[in-house]
Amino acid sequence: MVRSLGWIAGQRLDLRAVAGSVLVACREDGVFSLTSQGHLRLPAAVRHWCALQPGQRVLLAAEPAHDALAVHTMPVLDSLLAEPHARMFGGEHA
Repeated sequence: MVRSLGWIAGQRLDLRAVAGSVLVACREDGVFSLTSQGHLRLPAAVRHWCALQPGQRVLLAAEPAHDALAVHTMPVLDSLLAEPHARMFGGEHA
């Protein structure tokens, strides 16, 4: 995903919590950066913003037009999908 955005090791990034997800954007003045191996590591403070535990699965979505990446947690995805699944399966959503 990072490679698809053209980001490289040491790339400066801005990380922000947005509605339970994390927005990762390429910024020259970013406080965070990709590791020397080009990996994205979410610092503990960022994980706390979203109640994300180490090792939990997330959905990554690249947005090349904004030079950004969205990191969606499973609770966010459950929330986003509750209504469409209820309509699909003919039940009430929680």
